[in-house]
Amino acid sequence: MRVCFTPLHAIAHVPVSLPTDVWQEKIKETMAAAEKVVTRYEAPCISYKINYQTVLRSGAPGEVLCQVAEQQKAHFVVLGCRGQSTLRRTVLGSVSSYAINHAHVPVTVVPHPLQRRLDVTSQ
Repeated sequence: MRVCFTPLHAIAHVPVSLPTDVWQEKIKETMAAAEKVVTRYEAPCISYKINYQTVLRSGAPGEVLCQVAEQQKAHFVVLGCRGQSTLRRTVLGSVSSYAINHAHVPVTVVPHPLQRRLDVTSQ
């Protein structure tokens, strides 16, 4: 069985009217930050000899995740969640909720570490 880890960072489109030079600078800053996030996963992949391919795309994160999973012929998707409140998720949306409802493969959502601690202490 071939295992491939694909770190994905999707940059959401921001519908803002800015002067062209300011907009171009924001794009450069965002791309640099996104590349930093994606390359952060390369060292563990290399040290553990994990086959990987990084993906950096722009678009609605949930949609991009589902598109990449289909393009890569993924058998399943594992993603984290930030532990947003129900109200915030409802207003802003949730990438993990979108993936669960739209991906063509099984999706596993790993809770944010802080959320897991809160869940354990509240029981």
